[in-house]
Amino acid sequence: LSKVFFDWGMLLHQASHFPDPVPAAAHNIVLPSAFAAVPFIIRARQCWIMYTRGVLTHDPKRFQHVFNAIKYSTSIFPLLLSAYQKTISPEQAQKYEGLLIALLT
Repeated sequence: LSKVFFDWGMLLHQASHFPDPVPAAAHNIVLPSAFAAVPFIIRARQCWIMYTRGVLTHDPKRFQHVFNAIKYSTSIFPLLLSAYQKTISPEQAQKYEGLLIALLT
């Protein structure tokens, strides 16, 4: 579903520049990546609402919803990292490669 949202974001972004070509800028990849994060944000919000509901009803399994919200929130980090990697030059990417590998391990 995230890929579908990314494609829709890319399509809308390219349509906004029609008939001119899309200029080379950071927002050209950041906006579609933000669209790709929408399903994860919606699901994390749903989990947080269920946790709040569980607190009000004293549900013993309410912490399960917090862990699910954390799980869906961690899906946003790779999307942001991928967008960041696509917006920097190859020289900068090589410079930060060790740091990015350390973050991913």
